[in-house]
Amino acid sequence: MRLILAAPDIVSGDAVGNHCLSLVRAARRIGMDAFAYARNRCDGVLDIDRVMDDLRDDDTLLISYSIFDPSLEKMLAFAGRKIVYYHGVTPSELLVEHDPVTAEVCARSSTQYPLFSKFQTVMVNSSFSARSLSGYISPDVVRVVPPVSPDMSLFAKCPKDKFSNWSREKCLELLVVGRVVPHKRIEDAISLVDALKKENIEVRLTVVGSTPHAHYLTFLNEQIKLLKLESSIRICGMVSEDFLHKHFVEADALISMSLHEGFYVPLLEAMHFGLPVFIRNGTASEEIGGDAVFGFDGVIEALHLIKQVVAMPELAYEKIARGFTRNRELLELASDHSLANIFKP
Repeated sequence: MRLILAAPDIVSGDAVGNHCLSLVRAARRIGMDAFAYARNRCDGVLDIDRVMDDLRDDDTLLISYSIFDPSLEKMLAFAGRKIVYYHGVTPSELLVEHDPVTAEVCARSSTQYPLFSKFQTVMVNSSFSARSLSGYISPDVVRVVPPVSPDMSLFAKCPKDKFSNWSREKCLELLVVGRVVPHKRIEDAISLVDALKKENIEVRLTVVGSTPHAHYLTFLNEQIKLLKLESSIRICGMVSEDFLHKHFVEADALISMSLHEGFYVPLLEAMHFGLPVFIRNGTASEEIGGDAVFGFDGVIEALHLIKQVVAMPELAYEKIARGFTRNRELLELASDHSLANIFKP
């Protein structure tokens, strides 16, 4: 029995690419032959132009879908068992100002949602993402599986040996992790730093993640300069896993201002390392974090929450304890046992 996984891009370091590779590893651990195919690919991934020729009648084809896929209809011609993993697609209106090209491709994605009815199983990263497909598929075929794996090396590293000292006497180290793209609203995190400093709370912000859009990055740097925050904010770009681990260990809290998340892997990583997490409401992060995170609706509410925690650090410690439990629950949903029940009919 074989699992054939196909995606437009499978590149190490990218969240979707990392997830594709983790699914292949899991399939092999449960006794399946498994192979990955993509157009833009890292070592060990085969050319997607070969996938239709390589498929056998008794294979299971798994398509990883995160944006409009020009190969989708061609692959749906496969007569065997088909699964799709849907990561959710960023609403185009959140991208159009700084990235109109990607916004156009995202807008086209919804035209392919009716094709999802041709899959025997639809895996989704969250119930939040599943709602965008509700008019096209039966709820009976939907399986919520977080896009992580217990074998991801960051989860093997130990949590911090002691929690941060939240007080006005020290500099508060805030961390943002994820691609630096328009819908992540990094400019709101910059505004939050400015607001905290005006409240006489010393703070530094570190932003870690790829910077694919020069126009947006220039806009952010201009905002930092305008507010005279050059010494308080650093945008690091993509870093190695060792440096990402270092940033988690050194941080006092993870913060997400994002307006859209189908799932937010850094949230799980932060909970694993014992960090309190502040997330904007209205995305899948709210579902994923549950009562283990601080939720807010905008910069002013985030400011008030952080001021509360500075005044009462025990609030952070309560969230950290819940985060450890929530992290274990979500990783179990992505365990080999859970995947075996989906991959093996």
